[in-house]
Amino acid sequence: IEERLRSDGEVDFASLAAMFEVSEMTIRRDIDVLESQGAVRRVRGGAIAYSHKAEEPAFGTRVESATAEKAHIATAAVELLEPHETVIIDSGSTALAVAHQIRGRGLGLTVITPSVLAALELVDEPNTTVFLTGGRLRPGELSLIGS
Repeated sequence: IEERLRSDGEVDFASLAAMFEVSEMTIRRDIDVLESQGAVRRVRGGAIAYSHKAEEPAFGTRVESATAEKAHIATAAVELLEPHETVIIDSGSTALAVAHQIRGRGLGLTVITPSVLAALELVDEPNTTVFLTGGRLRPGELSLIGS
């Protein structure tokens, strides 16, 4: 399974079950183990490798691209927030723009995030509580993955 993930970047349960002549449930359990190790993320019908970089540019590159569009999206998202809400901010470059837009608005949010960068953006925001999810620190992304 790991070899297939390294070569293709993604797998589906049905193909793996046929390839190894086992049930899809067996494959799901194997994928669960790989997910707990932070190697894959389960998606509908299969899994994708975290380490497969072919389709995703470096985080620094993504942060610098389409900055105006990300700021527009972030502003629109933050305008939907109400004071004292609990929000989850993911670890992408647009999510980081959302964290940046939250600063200075005095919303007093509780923020849950796997993004070290988003946490750092909001850690000193007054009346804001930031929780980092658990997991292994992903190099380059500075986000936490896995259990």
